[in-house]
Amino acid sequence: MSEPTEPTESGVTMPTAPKELKNKEQNIMMEIRIAWLDYMKQLNIYLVHFPNFEKHALSSEIRTSSYFMFDYFVEIENKHNKKTSLNNLDIAYEKTRGKLWIAYKLGYFDFKNGTKSIHNDKKYIILNRMITDLEA
Repeated sequence: MSEPTEPTESGVTMPTAPKELKNKEQNIMMEIRIAWLDYMKQLNIYLVHFPNFEKHALSSEIRTSSYFMFDYFVEIENKHNKKTSLNNLDIAYEKTRGKLWIAYKLGYFDFKNGTKSIHNDKKYIILNRMITDLEA
């Protein structure tokens, strides 16, 4: 018995994945989207409290690179050849982690309403854990 095939735009038929595999992939992608949304909600809460002089610089870059990660999730979900998108997602992921680390080392997670408050590692640890869960 031959594998089921599906015609592409060029007319070439490609083997299709079994339905169970597609459903499993869709469930995984839905879990990733939910985890990403939770991460973005938490991230936006913390970025609001960055110092005023960083709200349109590092804060904006962290937010933008996080949105790029979502773009790559969508690309991966809808492409047959996922290697390039996976590489781009990995790069966006590392850029985001790096920018979060820079913000932490500069003490921007210690701000509350734009002014310096007590030293707080908790915010960085929470975001780092959430973004690490996205990688897995």
